[in-house]
Amino acid sequence: MRALSGEWQPLRLGRVMQRTSAIWSPVGGVLAACVAAVLGGSIRAGDGGVDVIERLPAPEAVADVAIGMRLDEMPLLELPSVVSSADWFSSTGWYGGVEVLFFDRARTNRKGVGEERNATTGAIIDSFTTLPIPFDLTPGARITIGDWIERDHLDRDRSLELIYYGGFSFFQRDGRNALPGDVIITPLDPTSPYFVGTTYETTHHTLFNSLEGNFRLGRRLGRDQLVMSPNGTWTRRAPRGFLSALLIGTRVVNLNDSFTLASTAPDRSGDYAVDAQNWLWGLNIGGELVSRNEFFFWGLRGRATPSMNFAATQQVATGTAPAEPPLDEAGSATRFTAGFVGDLSLFAGWQITPRFAIKAGWDFLWLAGIATAPRQFNLDNTRSDPIDPGGQVFFNGLALSCEGRW
Repeated sequence: MRALSGEWQPLRLGRVMQRTSAIWSPVGGVLAACVAAVLGGSIRAGDGGVDVIERLPAPEAVADVAIGMRLDEMPLLELPSVVSSADWFSSTGWYGGVEVLFFDRARTNRKGVGEERNATTGAIIDSFTTLPIPFDLTPGARITIGDWIERDHLDRDRSLELIYYGGFSFFQRDGRNALPGDVIITPLDPTSPYFVGTTYETTHHTLFNSLEGNFRLGRRLGRDQLVMSPNGTWTRRAPRGFLSALLIGTRVVNLNDSFTLASTAPDRSGDYAVDAQNWLWGLNIGGELVSRNEFFFWGLRGRATPSMNFAATQQVATGTAPAEPPLDEAGSATRFTAGFVGDLSLFAGWQITPRFAIKAGWDFLWLAGIATAPRQFNLDNTRSDPIDPGGQVFFNGLALSCEGRW
């Protein structure tokens, strides 16, 4: 027995005497009466012996117990919201997403395009290249629209989706003015009389766009769990877990790269422009892994596209100089070669409603086996191969997006 609020806790009925004979013994009755007196209860005789009926607690004790068990006085932790996978994380119907991206283009394939020299001695004072300053941070977009087809016998979702990825226009402008008594020439053609000036200006412009169509095979969440709420009702709760998906389809990518060089002086001028176009088409293979924890989720998504590259370049050089015929040269070339496109996304998001979520992350994009403008320089006409598709570019930046289903 243990005390509760100053009273004895109720006990089960206890038999203090086992059956000793078919007739109740006076000795047993005396002993039972003594035990009852000690416990403060009463006795009841039966065929098998004597029972002691314990004393019930006072009404004040019962009231104290009830007050002590009130819910608002118990330190309970707040439970998370309970949601079911059918209501909140359904994968059927149409779905889509809009992402706004802010990308930076890495500076690669640095080549010299200008040298400042003393006009009398010819000594090199300074020089500058195709990539003296970073590219501007450029906005772009990724738009996804998909349609759920069916659920297969392994409880996986099958979908078709179309993704546009691009709208990027990277631009860089640079220039240089020669000091008094100096001139600027270009190492691309040091003997050219048209590119001996006092002012040089360069521009570099890159455009990127991509379109892909994929078949998506994705894993579903496991069975919901039954959870009892504090009010005693039972509800379905979506489990936590990793969701993987496989993507396979085709992808078309376009990257255009252009570079211009302008030289001016009081008595002469020269302009040189190089344009390179790349159309890549290939098999798109990718995957996605997402960790879903109720409303919060995070994960990564990647795609790789071994491609065929249809590359083309054009070059134009014009200029005027004293005692020299006007310069007007142009050339073009094409090549069919192998290329590669790969991208990776790291993201985290929050499911706001059953049909709407927001997400933020960081994206990486890499293209290889392409013709970039600086690799095509041939102002002095010394190259035997007019096109070089061995270039590469790398982009990365912030991604902010929203997703929905209907």
